[in-house]
Amino acid sequence: MKKLLLPVIVLCMIFGFTSCGNDDKKPSTEQDLDNWTEKDLEDALNELDSAKGSSGASDQEPAVPPVDSFEAKQEILDAAWDSGLVQIDDKLIQLPVRLNELVDMGLDYEIASGNKSKDFLFTQNETISLNVTYKGVQLSSLVFTKETEAPETVKDINPLIDKISVLSKPETITMYFPGGLTFDAPYASAEEKLGKATEVDSNLTCKYGQLGSAHTDMQYGINVRVDRNTQVLSGFEIGKSIHESDRNSLTTISFENVPNTQTSDIHNVSLLWAPEYKTIPGMLKSERRVDSVLNDSGKRYYISLSFTMLAQKYASPFDYIEYGEPILDTAGENGVSRKVYNTGHTYVVVCSTDVNIFKATISCKNMSDSSEDTLAALQELVFQIAESVQF
Repeated sequence: MKKLLLPVIVLCMIFGFTSCGNDDKKPSTEQDLDNWTEKDLEDALNELDSAKGSSGASDQEPAVPPVDSFEAKQEILDAAWDSGLVQIDDKLIQLPVRLNELVDMGLDYEIASGNKSKDFLFTQNETISLNVTYKGVQLSSLVFTKETEAPETVKDINPLIDKISVLSKPETITMYFPGGLTFDAPYASAEEKLGKATEVDSNLTCKYGQLGSAHTDMQYGINVRVDRNTQVLSGFEIGKSIHESDRNSLTTISFENVPNTQTSDIHNVSLLWAPEYKTIPGMLKSERRVDSVLNDSGKRYYISLSFTMLAQKYASPFDYIEYGEPILDTAGENGVSRKVYNTGHTYVVVCSTDVNIFKATISCKNMSDSSEDTLAALQELVFQIAESVQF
């Protein structure tokens, strides 16, 4: 048996590295092996070397980078919850960003879930749905209405992308969020990296700032989702559609051709407001609305104002009785009576002449410290806005 051992090993190795050859030279029985000479063994070893060389076999696996091979950049490690910064593989994306800029970075997009080509021409008032992708992972979805008249492709329109949402760990890319947060990190890491959340809901989702809701499409912050079973971070939504304004930087903004809800009158309205703002569609066609973010010594406030124009002849002395006494009442200055009511949740501003009434609701939220009495903190600011209204 000892005499057979080396030839048997050589034979096994030959069959392991070759799938074709001169079969009549291959021993197939124990008797054949027993008749091998030293020359036969040398020939077999040479054949083995030749087979290994021609098959290209290698002890090393192909160099394929693992998905988690990208480290978090210093910029994302230092980023705050309101930065709008995302790292995807080795790419840093600063929201808001134009679609064409993302394409230049190597990202892709599909229109109408791939049912329309990128060369498709859209016309005015058409609704466009868009998905932004990278290595097969959907990163953002956008639905918008084309406003301009000339036919254009999505590339021509070049829409603004203000939100990235990935709610489960992607298999083909690495992602980091402000503070260096990533998938499968411990639940406690959210507060460690980003500070105390504006809100933590019943599913342990940590909400920072204000992401779009049924009332506003303004994006400013990040939601960090948690897997309740494993207690690790399982999903992220991050958005930024507006830059904050300093509380002391109010400027006059104007609204033209505002219809009166109760008459056929048209008004031009102006008031003091943050220089950075988003106009939001109101609940009514006649309603106007603006949303902003204020920075007051490092605190971030979400503040929103919506107003309508009314006719004095239809007013009742009981219209605002439910709000109690006004906390500001400047009767008749420059022909305009100005009143501010604190409803406990919002401010109501009523500016009136003998003919018309400007009625506004101002809502606000401290996105940095949810325990603060935000209405009290911004009361003087609301007085300043109320006293500036002209129509």
